[in-house]
Amino acid sequence: MRQNGPNQAPRRKLIPNLLSSILRVVAESDRPLTQHEIVEAVSKCLDRSDEELKRQVTVNLHDAIIYGNLRNDRNRNDAVVNQPTGKQKNAESGGTQ
Repeated sequence: MRQNGPNQAPRRKLIPNLLSSILRVVAESDRPLTQHEIVEAVSKCLDRSDEELKRQVTVNLHDAIIYGNLRNDRNRNDAVVNQPTGKQKNAESGGTQ
């Protein structure tokens, strides 16, 4: 394991499958959720509610928005519906590309 230098903070242990848990919570909801609601729901799913979980959920939410997995509108987060690509649209309509 890599040793931390004198000016480095200790490495935090990542929570496994956290992003997939967040995406599942948002997808299963019938409405957009606030960050606090997502943290509470993920806390219940993972059966823990420590500050490190809250911090990592916040970081993962921002990443999911940047990656395009979630959409944020007026501090409410919602799942992004996958839009079919040109090839998928063409295949569905029976055409060739």
